[in-house]
Amino acid sequence: MASIRKEIVIAAPAATVWDAIQDIGAIHTRVAPGFVTNTTLEDGGGIRVVTFSDGLVLRERIISVDGDSRRLVWSVVAGPFEHHNASAQVIGDNQGCRVVWTADLLPNELADTVAEIMERGLGLTKQTQEAATASTRAIQAQPGADPNQYVFCPASRPTLHHVSLFVADMEASTRFYTIGLGLTVREEFRDIIGKRASGEFPFGVASVFLEAGDGRYVELHPAGQWPMSPPGFPLNHLALGVADVDAAYARALAAGGTPTDIPIPEQRWDGTPLDVIMSGDRPEPMRMAFVLGPSRELIELYQATMAN
Repeated sequence: MASIRKEIVIAAPAATVWDAIQDIGAIHTRVAPGFVTNTTLEDGGGIRVVTFSDGLVLRERIISVDGDSRRLVWSVVAGPFEHHNASAQVIGDNQGCRVVWTADLLPNELADTVAEIMERGLGLTKQTQEAATASTRAIQAQPGADPNQYVFCPASRPTLHHVSLFVADMEASTRFYTIGLGLTVREEFRDIIGKRASGEFPFGVASVFLEAGDGRYVELHPAGQWPMSPPGFPLNHLALGVADVDAAYARALAAGGTPTDIPIPEQRWDGTPLDVIMSGDRPEPMRMAFVLGPSRELIELYQATMAN
């Protein structure tokens, strides 16, 4: 029987890394995005079906999720193995941790393939968790940073940040959503400024962010001010707050999303990750990308780059 042990050091709190690993149905978003493309749970969470980017599908039985020792144990019950048992344990503290992954398996001939899978999986875990932690710490380290400020997004998983509407009358719509529906004006921006190596360029669109509670917002744009303004239909896109726009964009494309051209006066942008500044009385730097979903719905991926 082949026995394999792999471990990696991750510059992220042990509790944060464990929170991702113990979320057994979210390997494809929180642990190894891009390498694992889907995870589904069956039998009340006792069975996990994992789909890899190369088409390999493994059916796993979850044996133990031990929060005290931060150890997950599972076994592949449908796949190429005669026998398989594996565990992943997170060891460390708030400053950093190690993830130790072990596997016992038959036949021995699969050992090299499994070792390669383990190395790649651990590498992506390190990349994903360190990027999320760095983003969170950078925001929290800013002078006067407020954890309730709208730019802040949870590090571990995507969250719905805002929906974007193009409205015929900004004043009337702002009054309707505030006085009529109880939202509050959080910020007004005069434009979005894209930043490329060749220089900065304006998007030519103003916006108002209305706070809806729990870190959720409604974004209003003047209809007709931007070529993306949909005629006769105000809803333009939804925005997900993510810890790493580049990684989230790659995952979205791997899962069937498609790039989209964003029409900007005298510019061309295909929606790939871009640094921008929301210009206004309190300029807001951020990084964003746009992608089309399977039904051609427009999705913004939003990453705060500092609390300002």
